[in-house]
Amino acid sequence: MMSNQDTRYPKGYYKNHPKELPSSLKGIDFHAVIKTRLHGNSNRTTIFEFLPKQFKAVLDGIEKNIEQVVSDATKKLRKKQKALKSELKQANVALGDLGEQLNETIAERDEALAHVKQLTKKPGKAADDPQKSENLERELQRIKGLFEKKNGENKSLNSQLKSIQSGDQKIKTDMSKALKDNAELRKLLDDLKAALVESGVKVEEVAPETSGMSTAGTVLSDSTIKITWPKPYRG
Repeated sequence: MMSNQDTRYPKGYYKNHPKELPSSLKGIDFHAVIKTRLHGNSNRTTIFEFLPKQFKAVLDGIEKNIEQVVSDATKKLRKKQKALKSELKQANVALGDLGEQLNETIAERDEALAHVKQLTKKPGKAADDPQKSENLERELQRIKGLFEKKNGENKSLNSQLKSIQSGDQKIKTDMSKALKDNAELRKLLDDLKAALVESGVKVEEVAPETSGMSTAGTVLSDSTIKITWPKPYRG
């Protein structure tokens, strides 16, 4: 039959055995670590012990990390959104300029077509001035080529504009998700603090050991709070 005996490691133990410190506690002040085999569980479970002020520091650290992650993500999203808006503005200006050029090209094409049509109705006059007819034909071909080129550029800019607008919408969606995640994490933190207060720990009143004052915090620091880590560690 497996033993249920606890093995308790105080904080000082890990100074001589740093490699055995659970990765979840790296950088966190704690009181002790207990490895035990709970009833009905064949694997050993790791339990972390915190003094009230240590647990408060953990909660404060979680809140600070949440704020930093959200702040960094928001700055990054806003910077990218600003760049996309600038590109969108430039694309709109270029699209407007191209539209004007396209209208001018269409007007030139229509004028050249009218001249050619007039000449075809009067073959006798065109024959009297073949050079003029050839010049008009060349001009017509030049304007047709210019029209096709501008029309192609217009289609390309339209495609770029749609792509930029799509990227801008994605940035807005990502920012909305980041703010939603922040709200959920803050709620989790508030719930943890509420549970701590309900257990009799006045988180905001915990005073440092060096204060020399006897407060609810210093009284509570004589006891410990045990937190069961959900992921078991092999022992």
